[in-house]
Order: sequence, then C-alpha cells, then structure tokens
Amino acid sequence: MRPKAERPGAVVLSKLKNIFPVQFGPLLGNGVYVVEIAAFALAIPYIQESYHLTDSQAPYLYSVYSISLSVSLLLGGYLGDRISIGVVFSIGLIVFAIGGFGILSAYGFVSLILWRVAQGIGAGLFSPAVPVLLTRHAKKGSADALTKWGAISGLGAAFSPWLFAVLSEYQSWKIAWFPIPAFSLLAFVLFLGHLKKTSRNEISHTFVPNAGFCAGIFYVFICYGMTTWIIYSIPYVAIKAGVTSKIDSGLLLTMLWVVFSAVCYLMKAAVGNKALKAYLFLGPIFCCVAIFLLAFAADYRFLALAAFLGGCGMALNNMPTTHFILLHVPYENRAFAASLDIVAARLGGAFAVGVVTYDSEYLPVAAILSAAMCLGLVGTLAKTCRAGSIVR
Repeated sequence: MRPKAERPGAVVLSKLKNIFPVQFGPLLGNGVYVVEIAAFALAIPYIQESYHLTDSQAPYLYSVYSISLSVSLLLGGYLGDRISIGVVFSIGLIVFAIGGFGILSAYGFVSLILWRVAQGIGAGLFSPAVPVLLTRHAKKGSADALTKWGAISGLGAAFSPWLFAVLSEYQSWKIAWFPIPAFSLLAFVLFLGHLKKTSRNEISHTFVPNAGFCAGIFYVFICYGMTTWIIYSIPYVAIKAGVTSKIDSGLLLTMLWVVFSAVCYLMKAAVGNKALKAYLFLGPIFCCVAIFLLAFAADYRFLALAAFLGGCGMALNNMPTTHFILLHVPYENRAFAASLDIVAARLGGAFAVGVVTYDSEYLPVAAILSAAMCLGLVGTLAKTCRAGSIVR
C-alpha cells in the first residue's frame, strides 16, 4: 500500500515550522501588540474626526481597551498555566485580529467600543504567553531573551508612529491601521506549526505572592503609568507647543521607540542582578524628568528631549521588572504571573491617562511622588530575588 498523502495544509505548516523558529510567532505577535500601543495615540484624532466623536467620547476608546485587556489578562494567564500556553496564545491572536478588522468597519461610537473591547480581550489572552514562550525556549538565559524581546519590539514600534502619521495624512488612517490585524493573523499562521510543541504544561501549584512580587507589581503600576502618560501626552503637548504637523508628532514618538529599542539592546551587555537593580533605579528618574519637560514644553527641543528620556526610562523599566517578577514565582505559574505584570502596567497607564491631564497644575508633584515611590520599591523587589535564569 502506498503511504497516505499528507494534506496540503499540513505540508505548508511543516515547511513554515522549519523556516521560522518557535519564538518567531510570539515576537511578531508582541511586535503588533506594541505597534498598536504606539500607533493608537496618533490614531485617536483621526478616528474621532472620521466617526464624529466628541472630546469626551474619544478617551473611552483607550480606556475600554485597557480595562478589557486587564480583565482578560488574568484569564489568559490562568488558562495558559493550566490548559495550553500555545492554544491560548493562538486564540488571543485571532480575537485581537478580528477586533482590529472590526474597527475599520465600525458604524459609530458604540460599535467602536465593542471592537476595542474584543481587541483588548484578544491582547489579554495572548500577551501573557509571550515572555513565557520566549524564556521557556531561550538558549542563553531569560535576561538575554527578554532584552532581545524589548529591542525587537521597540524597533518594530519605532517607525510605526511616523509611518502611521504619513499614511493617515496622505492616504487614509484605515490604510495605516490595516497592517495591525493583518500581521496578527500572520503571527498566528507562523505559530501553528509549533502548537503541539508548546501545548505541554506541568502540574500547577498554588501561588502565594511574597513581598518582592508585590513590590514588583506596584512598581510596574506606577512606572508604566508614567511611561504610558508620556506616550499619550506627546501629541497633545506638541499641539500646545505649536507643532501643528501630525508627521512631526509621529517623529517624536518614533524617536522615543528608537531610543527604547537601542537602550534595550545595550542592556544585553550587563544583565546581572546588580545591573538590573541599577536600571530599576534610573528608570523612574528618567521618566520624571521627561514629564517635567512636557509640563513646561516651550518648543520642539523640549519635546524631543522628553521623548529621548521617556524612551530611556521605559527601556530601563521593561526587562528588569519582568525578569524579577518571574523569578518570584514557581516555574509552572509564570503565565499567570506575567498576566499580573501586564495587568499592573495597563491599569497604571489607564489610571495615569484618565486622571492626570497633560495640562494639570499638579503634574510635577505627581511625577516626583511617583518616582519616589518607585525608588523605594526597588530594594524590596531586588533583594528578595534569587540569582540565576528563569529557564531551567
């Protein structure tokens, strides 16, 4: 008897599996996730104009996304630990893509809200799996994998604000938005061949957070509130400072993400616990100075320096927090821990953007208090960690 012929789809997946390693799908999916964060700050004015939203309605498009993402993150982390990290990652990518395509065909405010909720749920399901998949299959240790993750994601996001602004200005914001859901589907297709390899989970045990883990989560809430506020305030502060071109605003965000990517890459040279603690110390200081510059921005030079310092601060906070937080939990509970990490970041961003306006008189005080609290948490976060890599 002749051997049974393989289905064409299985042949294609097998070839893709040989070409693209298991980390490629998560890296691409995370890149799209970061690009969406970077581009949506510029997309809001276009969406507001296109769908005739009021000034009070537009911010809800960010807030509902953050809230739905934060709620589904916990579910994604829980299911990733107990069922299959690969399956949950794949489902999340599909839902995220559907929500992204839905925004292009929305008919009004309510429709936009529903599609943003769907997008947030999808992002919440797949994003906790990214650091787990990367560190689980890393060859040179977790810190090295996480710095590469930050550098690649930042580089992908670096030019998206500028490209989004150019396409929106000269073509349509819908054309600029289309690659976000499209590349989400591509990440799903490239990951399918590795689905069985990533479906094996270990027996999960009860996770009891310790002081170091709690300090890390609180640090992430505050610091990522600062960096999210910087990203979303730059376009508005630019208008106040006399920068009328959206392309120039896009260049500022491009600078922020280029600096973020470059600093993440440079951090690969020193990933010991002492170096990571120093990064966590410097991060909130850089962010605090950036917020001060935005509070008193008089021209483009202030904005450019704020974008540079904001990118530095975000990079210094990014990898060390994830690394230390994952070191505080058992190996089999790391998807749930990663979900709590991202929940803290998104809730911190939603709180900062929703509560502190870019022209608030209390902005400098809020920046100083936030930085001071972060610095106070560094010691508790770092000293309770054991040395070594996440990967067994």
